[in-house]
Order: sequence, then structure tokens, then C-alpha cells
Amino acid sequence: MIELRPYQSEIIDAIHKAGDNVLTVMPTGTGKTIVFTYYAIKHNMRTLVLNWSEPLIDQCIDAVKLIDPSVSVGRFIGKDRDLDSTITVASVQTLKNINNLMLIDRDFDLIILDEAHHISPSLIKILYAFGMVDLDTCGYENAMFIEPDINPYRKLLGVTATPDRTDDIPLSKVFQERIDAPNLEWFIENEHLSDLKFISIDTGIDMSDVRSYMGDLSETQMAKKLIDSGYINELSRVIQEYLPDKESILLYVPNVDTARLAAKLLNQAGIPSDYVIGAEKERRNEVIDRFKNKNIKVLVNCLVLKEGFDAPNVDAIVLCRPTKSKLLIRQIIGRGTRRCEGKDLCTVVDLVVKRRQQDIISASGVFDDLDLSPAEQQTMTIREKINRQKEYVVGRTSVVSVLDKIAKELALDEEEQKKKRKRENPDEFVYEDMEDNINLLLDTRILRTLGLDAKSFHKEFRTEVDKLNTTKPFDIKDNKPLYDYQVRYLQQETGYTKDDLDLLNPVQAQSFMNIIKRQTKPISDSNRQILENVYKVDPDDVPDRNIDARRLMKQLSKMRIQYGKA
Repeated sequence: MIELRPYQSEIIDAIHKAGDNVLTVMPTGTGKTIVFTYYAIKHNMRTLVLNWSEPLIDQCIDAVKLIDPSVSVGRFIGKDRDLDSTITVASVQTLKNINNLMLIDRDFDLIILDEAHHISPSLIKILYAFGMVDLDTCGYENAMFIEPDINPYRKLLGVTATPDRTDDIPLSKVFQERIDAPNLEWFIENEHLSDLKFISIDTGIDMSDVRSYMGDLSETQMAKKLIDSGYINELSRVIQEYLPDKESILLYVPNVDTARLAAKLLNQAGIPSDYVIGAEKERRNEVIDRFKNKNIKVLVNCLVLKEGFDAPNVDAIVLCRPTKSKLLIRQIIGRGTRRCEGKDLCTVVDLVVKRRQQDIISASGVFDDLDLSPAEQQTMTIREKINRQKEYVVGRTSVVSVLDKIAKELALDEEEQKKKRKRENPDEFVYEDMEDNINLLLDTRILRTLGLDAKSFHKEFRTEVDKLNTTKPFDIKDNKPLYDYQVRYLQQETGYTKDDLDLLNPVQAQSFMNIIKRQTKPISDSNRQILENVYKVDPDDVPDRNIDARRLMKQLSKMRIQYGKA
């Protein structure tokens, strides 16, 4: 048997320990086919693999031969009717026919469902025939004329890279357990998959009036916009400008007409290109072989090259068809994440359009935990972003730890000062606590993340509120929402969420803003000169903030008086 990667071995062990119905989620290019075929062969199980297309069936058969050539493997698709092999790879489209389903031997120990997110009534009917779903899940109409073969030791294993969507039936209806491999970021960080770089290019095309069709944008209307705007003629410039060194580029366009036109225009610009469409099977296979052999630079398609297309040499992807589907984006990007010799980076060019609704998924939107800014997209790969984020988390943890310590010391010191003032002026001293909502915001955001001075902040807050109430610049009501400029400022400066800001009224928010502006104001030139020239403070030790500079000057002045140097 071939040598597995450690994570593959761990997943196989987890599958073996799991129950009878288990779903395994692994990113594209991490070896899903190797994992499930290895599991079947290792445990000597007679296996039926249910698949959706001929390329996926061929991949599965190749994986079996690679792992153990002595294991018999056969096809059950179209006119092929293998009934005797240890592993049978069958087409869902073939088996959904009731005659074919009754013909196939149902004495299997393991049923594997590849691309398991495609759960549909026809597939459920097949699973019911093998006793893997109950009648309620299958539905009486689908179960007609089928007597299920019940085997309490039979196991159902589903595998997918994109579990976010199902066709008709939720995955939880079929699978009781789920095994998740690490996310895509982990595989890129650990160099199991190719690194990715995203480039966003604004096309200026307005697709606000393009209607939605079956959950995504209308391909026909998108194609018309591309052609009418003339941007399809710009694709050669995009490739020459942004991808000059790339050798194997996948270009995704909306429909057949734009695929043919784009290939024609690219060839005219001197970029060897060809297109593939679903209807031309023999030609499609021939063009794909030329692309894999690097005889053409750009392979244009209209969503033909998704599941089952395996070309590790893809080093760039141009997405010239906006979409509302994160699933689709993941499938497309997965065509470029496989590693091969001489390639460790795949560049994804995302052509951006105008849209009235903010419903289009950006190419970099497949990463839930990484927020790539426009500037970062132009300069940083995913691996570099991950490393920077890790450094930031480590640094931030250290800073927060120090600020926590300071905050505790300040709180203790402030409490002692209160007690002292209370002892000295028992009749005059009245301490009024902050409102609970203000204390909550101070504890969680302001003092810790901005390092603002706790004493002066508490002291100034009441003064600010009283001042604002006196001048009455606002329509002050308890239920009055914050003004837009207040929301923008506080979210930008403090990291508040909308839920945080709902705790404040406009006067309190303005008070926060005023104090933040004062306490974060850069040191003035005059104060810097006083500290350096009068108090002889080293320029490197001069504080950055004006409030810290004034505090230092006050402290130094007291010291001079104390030691007789006034």
C-alpha cells in the first residue's frame, strides 16, 4: 500500500471508530479518494462506490489500482455491468433506474457516497434499497417497487469538500456522525496544498439589473453584459498584465457563447487557448489532455471544470463570472490548490462587477477566518496572511496581558484613593458609580484595547455628559439610536460591534468620543520641546500621547520641588 500522510491515517482511524452512517469533510486536493479507497481495502470490505460522473469514476478506479493492484475493481455505468469485483464504482444516474438497481448485487459491506453534498431523491432511493435510510427519509413514492436489503453490519460513508449545500435533503437526514479534516488554511499553512494569492480587478460592469435564477445570477444575462460592455475583449490584457509568467490558466465565463468568443479573442492576441463545453465529450477530453500537457496556456470553460477535474498544473484561475454561491467559489478554487513539481502558488484573479445588492461572493471569501483587505490581496498570499495573523495574535495576547495587569493595579489604587478620600471627608465625599452599561464597555473594550487612562476616563466621563446635557446638541431620549458618524467613529477606533453600541445613547457616545480624542491626541510640539529641553528627557523616552506627556511633566515638576530644584 502507498504511504499515507499523517492526517489521512487519522481520518481513516476516525472513520473506522465511527458509527454506521458517517460523513467525512476534506478540502479539495487533500486525498478524499485515497482515504475512502484505502479504508475499504485495508478492512477488506466489499464496497460499492456511488459517484456522479465518469471522470470521478475513473479517479476512483485509478486510486484502487495505485493502492493495491491485486484488488479487483469494476464499473457499473452505461453499458458496463460489473457485478463480481471486490470494489464496484457505480454511476448514480445508472443506478437510479429501477431495473439496474434490481440487477446489481446488494451484498456489500460498505457503501461510499462520493461528493455527498449532492443528496437528491434519486440517490436516497438507492440508499433505501441498501437499507441505509428509513422510509420516512426516502418517502413512499421513491420507495415504490423496492424491497430494502437490511444488513446491520453495513456501513455508509459520505465524503465531500463542500458540505454547505444539499440539493434537496439535509445531510443530517442521512448521516448521524461527521468527521472534519482541518480547514483549507491549515493545509495551505502546512504546505499540503498550493498557496493562493487573490487579485481583485474592478471591471466597471454594472450587473445591478441581472436577475437571479435558481439561487445564482442568470448566466445568459451575465454573458450579455460581458459582451455588450466589451470587457470580454479585455481578458487578453488582464492575462498579459497580471499573469505574464503563468503557464496553465483556467478561465471561467458564464456560458457557451462567451467561452467560444473568449478562446477566439485570446488566440488572436497570441495567447494559445481553447474552450470546453459539456456537450462535446470527445473534444473536451482531447482539449483537457492538451491543457495538462501544457500545449495551451488558457482553458476556457463555463463551469464544466468543477468536481472531478484534476489538473495539478493549474497555476492561475480567472473568475469572469460573478456568483452568489460560496460552494461554487470553493469548487473553482479547488482546481488550483493541488501541488505539483515547480508550482507552489496559484493566483486567483477575481473580476469585480457593480451590483445593487451585496450578495456576490468574492473569491477570497472562501476563507471564513481570514479577512483579506484590498491592499493585502495585491501583496500577500494566504500563507503570508496566516503567518501575520498568528504573529498578531501572539503580540496582542502579550499586550492584553500587560494591560490587564495595569488595569488591575489601577483599579486597586483607585479603590484605595476612594477609601482615603472617604476617611478624610466623610460628609462631603459622595461617590457615584458609573452606569452598568458604561462599566461593561470600559471593561471589555476601551481600557484594555486602547490603553486609555482609567482614572481620568472615569473622572472626565461625568463632566462630559453634564456638559453635553447642558449644551443640548442632541435630541436626548433614552431610546434614541446613535448618529451614523458616532457609530462609524466608535467602530473604527474601538472595535465596538453594533450590539456593544446599542448600550449607549447619543450623549454617552459623544462623551466617549471626546475623551478618546483627547487621550489619544499626539503629543504637541511645545510639550515635546519642554520635556527634551527643560527636563532633559531622552527623545526616545518622550511619550507619544499628549495626555502622557502632561502627566510626565507634572510628575517631573513635583520631583523638582521635592528635591529642592524648583
